[in-house]
Amino acid sequence: MFPATDSVKGMLKGVAAFHEHYARFSEPATLVVDGQIREVTGESFIEDMRTAGNDAVGLGIPFWLPGGGENHPDAIVTEQSIRVDGQKIVEDGAIIGPPHLAKPAEKLAS
Repeated sequence: MFPATDSVKGMLKGVAAFHEHYARFSEPATLVVDGQIREVTGESFIEDMRTAGNDAVGLGIPFWLPGGGENHPDAIVTEQSIRVDGQKIVEDGAIIGPPHLAKPAEKLAS
């Protein structure tokens, strides 16, 4: 999914990093986003945790822009909540809507 840059707003909290090795933070890294990253607090970033309820958000320059590429850190997001057009579709890492997605997701989680 590649959202329009200006539409990306919110806060991400990363709990771990994966550079050469996996490292859990002593406190989350927080990224404040409003079209682009506006503020970073806490520890470094990265990738891992590709399990239900968790996700990774790629940071850096996208591959389709000059200077962009595959080598980038990811912020780890755990037990995320997601709203699309004001409708909550994921709550604390569980898909809750729309019903045609929530029902199969519930079966996978059990």
